[in-house]
Amino acid sequence: MDASTLHEIPATRKRFLLWVDDEPDGLAEVLPRLNVRSDDRLHLVSIQREPDFRKLLVRLVLVLNKGVGSESIFDAFWKDETFVVVSPLFQRLHVPMDKIPKVCNASEADRECFEIDQHGDFVFWPNLDVHMGWPQFVQAVDPLAKLRAEQRSEAFNKAYGAAIRQLREEVGLRQSDIGDVDERTVRRIENGETRVTGNAIEALAKAHGMAPNKYMQRLAELLGEAS
Repeated sequence: MDASTLHEIPATRKRFLLWVDDEPDGLAEVLPRLNVRSDDRLHLVSIQREPDFRKLLVRLVLVLNKGVGSESIFDAFWKDETFVVVSPLFQRLHVPMDKIPKVCNASEADRECFEIDQHGDFVFWPNLDVHMGWPQFVQAVDPLAKLRAEQRSEAFNKAYGAAIRQLREEVGLRQSDIGDVDERTVRRIENGETRVTGNAIEALAKAHGMAPNKYMQRLAELLGEAS
């Protein structure tokens, strides 16, 4: 499933969120009772998995407030060796455990210990220091989505690096004049071969005699002129 699919789901169809004693393996027995033909209109949550239903409802309200097409996570759970991620409109991503390497190689206890951000921005495994949002889960199961994300990142790095080079040359600085950042790193940043870090921005701004915010504002202006 492509992340853009979320923007194509009709938001006007009635959906059902049920809190049940024991979540069944399938939805087939529940769908007819509610006159629901599609399982993306129904989401079951077991009391055992989520004893505090109010917490779930608060997160649902917060993620829906961001817009039905937002790439947010409403719910997530393990089903055998698959991690199921649920959108606010009950679309589901089924992510095999081996597609999340840091989680796959962890103990079962650490895999089971995860939290969902209150605003649905990411799932967090605190013992593993792993954060993943909806786009990252999509990229885990869709190689084309991952490739497109990498291409966007590469294109941005090149454009941003070109702006850094242009600004440096405007003030007559050499790549070797940037304190706290070696010449090789500056060259790689300007060639778009690596992402510029916050520390590098601070060093570049200082070398230009500018505050970091002013430096980044000037870079944004150069990017705008180039587009």
